[in-house]
Amino acid sequence: MTFITTEKKGHVFLIGLNRPVKMNAFNMQMLQEFAQAYTQLEEEDDLWCGLVFAHGDHFTAGLDLGNVGPVVKENKPLFPGNLVDRYKTHSQI
Repeated sequence: MTFITTEKKGHVFLIGLNRPVKMNAFNMQMLQEFAQAYTQLEEEDDLWCGLVFAHGDHFTAGLDLGNVGPVVKENKPLFPGNLVDRYKTHSQI
């Protein structure tokens, strides 16, 4: 199952959070798919902006701590190094 949907509408890239059963809480797979979507947005010159939206009744409940917590505890990266990490500021890149 894919937890992030993407769609191009002209120069706008729609990025949808698609895990409504869990109130769109991010698990590791969803974080990776989110980074892949932002990487696509950064790499494609015909995409001028991205719009993040949610499927279902909730935007996001944040992180699915049962899934992401152990990764954070082990101090492992949440995103593969070859993908855009949207949580870093430009000064950190």
